[in-house]
Amino acid sequence: MPDNSILDRIREQSTWYGAKARKNHLEFLSLQVIEIIMAAAIPVSSVATTTDRQKWVVAVLGALIGVIEAVLQLGQYQQNWLLYRATREALRREDFLYSAKAGPYAGYEGS
Repeated sequence: MPDNSILDRIREQSTWYGAKARKNHLEFLSLQVIEIIMAAAIPVSSVATTTDRQKWVVAVLGALIGVIEAVLQLGQYQQNWLLYRATREALRREDFLYSAKAGPYAGYEGS
């Protein structure tokens, strides 16, 4: 009889990595979109008017872009997303091989 605790553990880890991949993907895309919108707003803001207030808006937008880029680099959201996704896919492959008794699991009966 196969050891279902191994299969359960693989599936549990796969689910965890999938959730972490989705979270990091969402964080990365959200911050990138905000950064792009703010970067596009700078040239528009700079030519709209030349008041002191407008100069502050441009300066704040520029500063926020720097902050968002720093958060993206510190959080490593894109790299984490790709690593979590790759790990999940590797675990899914092991799940499939174990369930099919193929590859390194061929002939394995479990305990």
